Amino acid sequence: MSITEIAIKRPLLILVIFFTLILFGFISYKGLNYNLLPKFEANVLAVVTTYRGASAEEVQSTVTKPLEDAISSMEGVDKITSSSSEGVSVITIQLKTGISTITAQRDAERKVSQIKAKLPDAADDPLVNRFNAEELPVLRISASANVSSAELYDLVDKQIKPILSNVDGVGSVNLVGGNKREISITLDNDKLQAYKLSAGQVYQAIAGANVSYPAGNVEDAESRLSIRLDAKFAKVQELRNLVVRTGANGARVLLSDVATVTDAQTEV
Repeated sequence: MSITEIAIKRPLLILVIFFTLILFGFISYKGLNYNLLPKFEANVLAVVTTYRGASAEEVQSTVTKPLEDAISSMEGVDKITSSSSEGVSVITIQLKTGISTITAQRDAERKVSQIKAKLPDAADDPLVNRFNAEELPVLRISASANVSSAELYDLVDKQIKPILSNVDGVGSVNLVGGNKREISITLDNDKLQAYKLSAGQVYQAIAGANVSYPAGNVEDAESRLSIRLDAKFAKVQELRNLVVRTGANGARVLLSDVATVTDAQTEV
């Protein structure tokens, strides 16, 4: 009996067969496991440390070498390479096959934390990163305006970025580019010598004046209020009027007498 004869004599059987095929096809389609951005992790870790103003030789000796010695004792390390340039240290860790990058990242962070006290005080905390395709940005937005770059950066950082971070489905928002506002203090060596001051004394005066810390509590029968001493500078002019030293005769040396204070931007 041919297929045509069966289809003519037993149409209900053909309908059941086709219905079964369609049903199983639909179930199989719904069960497909697909991902437009497949999860991919490379067995590579990177330790990045920023040390602004330091030369490549200083970064190599005070940052890169101690970190390399600490990281080399990790388990599962195949190869370590490093690069020391002006102000930046980058250490790349190649892991052996089969080593979990999450576990290795935790081990690296623990090793870095153990020697963090030996690094220069002016250096930023080392950042241990692992490559993960899921962390790649899926949307890039550029911004421009008829204002200064510092004003644009503050606008995006303080107003636009928080709004985007609260959008449903947004994991993180990273701000790339732009120049942050920076208060620049340029010391005049001749004036320092004339007033018999050193750069260290000026630094201590600025650090000691620009502070904020708790100053106790005030209590009554119904409430308790915390007092906080906030002596941080709010304006550039307040910084210029900072008293660096007071002489025996009451003469005061201001920061503006020995340095030039400008409201500038960070280097690109």
